[in-house]
Amino acid sequence: MSINDTGAPTHLAELLQYIALTIAIAGLQLVWSVETGFGSPYLLSLGLKKSLVSLVWLAGPLSGLIMQPLVGIFSDKSTSRFGRRRPYIIGAAACSVLSLAVIGWTREITGGHETLTIWLAVIAFYFLDFAINCLQAGLRALIVDVLPASRQDAGTAWASRMIGIGNVTGYLMGFLDLVHILPFLGSTHMQVLTTLASLVLILTVAITCYFTHETPLLRVPSNSDENLQAFKALFTSLRSLPV
Repeated sequence: MSINDTGAPTHLAELLQYIALTIAIAGLQLVWSVETGFGSPYLLSLGLKKSLVSLVWLAGPLSGLIMQPLVGIFSDKSTSRFGRRRPYIIGAAACSVLSLAVIGWTREITGGHETLTIWLAVIAFYFLDFAINCLQAGLRALIVDVLPASRQDAGTAWASRMIGIGNVTGYLMGFLDLVHILPFLGSTHMQVLTTLASLVLILTVAITCYFTHETPLLRVPSNSDENLQAFKALFTSLRSLPV
């Protein structure tokens, strides 16, 4: 990063840092827009009943309630030499890519068996939602960890910009005739969509993880009951939700 005479980062250096730090959020949001924008028609095309589609989308809020607190609990204590957040970010991105591949090629994997195809697709969508929420938790925490308090508002603003870019790009991809434009990425629209989303996610996560430097946690505070208390708080929150 370039430094001016006062020892502060230059405007260009700050801009590049914000972009590198938050660009993975654009990739994440593109994956999410592909899932939410085209998942329902795809599931219906596989033979899933309309009345059951809403149960699939229960995965989003359910995974958010479970994964984001858990990722926070465990990544806060991580002593990995790669940092506290990046191992979770990379692992969640890999799980997202695997889920997208299964979603795009569900029929080919099951050999066209309708019931098995539906079940595999539903499981893949659930797995994707859990991975997305894990990734989202890691990326949000990374902004807070890396930026000083005086710049976190700007970091949050850049994250919002990346969310918008990811959404617009994802929905625009659905408008295009991708099978005709990129036939080498798949034989169906969903296959090309999931492949493109995977490639963008891999690229953006790689940029964020390579150019963002975390300070590894050298030791974990010794409190044997802390994890147990965190789990208890999580389940208490789940029980107190309105029904």
